[in-house]
Amino acid sequence: MANVIRRASKNDIKDILVLLEQVLKIHNKIRPDIFKEDGYKYSREQLEAIIADDSKPVYVYDIDGVVVAHAFCWIRISEETPAKVKRKTMFIDDLVVRDDYRGKGIGTTMLEYVKKEAKGIGCVSVTLDVWDGNDPAIEFYNKNGFKPQQIIMEEVLE
Repeated sequence: MANVIRRASKNDIKDILVLLEQVLKIHNKIRPDIFKEDGYKYSREQLEAIIADDSKPVYVYDIDGVVVAHAFCWIRISEETPAKVKRKTMFIDDLVVRDDYRGKGIGTTMLEYVKKEAKGIGCVSVTLDVWDGNDPAIEFYNKNGFKPQQIIMEEVLE
């Protein structure tokens, strides 16, 4: 069984859509007021454009030609201001492991790979956000060294 982490290609879109559907269901369960029950975060055309964009690398965990996890990343460079320094960071927009492959260390392996890639291109940190209520994800990221950087708060108006 050959396991490899690599940049996504157009040939991976079918498997990526399965993963995007799984993560949408998790988000819908937590916040049905924001997330629909069915659908995809990106269309096929959007996925093709993202995969081709070097500033938004998409990494996939491939087992014998089947994508079982992905990490959508964005390279962010903040501008220097009188109050802030210029920083290059890697933002993980989406990281998901297929349901039937969870608990096998694939998510941790993906995170380590993203960290290595980020460091290799001069990023000073890897950031992500996670929805309040997604306790398994919060526990996973804490276990893998992530700490809160800022907290976004809301009051839902009726």
